[in-house]
Amino acid sequence: MTIASCVWIGIEHLSKHLAVAAVSPHRRSRQVFCGRLAAVEDLRAAVNEQTFIGQSGDLAPEWHDADAGTIIPCGFVV
Repeated sequence: MTIASCVWIGIEHLSKHLAVAAVSPHRRSRQVFCGRLAAVEDLRAAVNEQTFIGQSGDLAPEWHDADAGTIIPCGFVV
């Protein structure tokens, strides 16, 4: 298991272009995305395509359905 190096919280507030640009330099590190996943299916598909393109060393991102307005993501921030 690889420890997450990037944790993105509230992804439903990111534009697709901003999210892809932000994750691009971190393709070979474990990334965790938290937010309302149903609201960002197009963003999720774009990030998955960008971060996991089959090259050696690329890691698939983890996705967690957690509303930033609840107590759940607070554990990630601490």
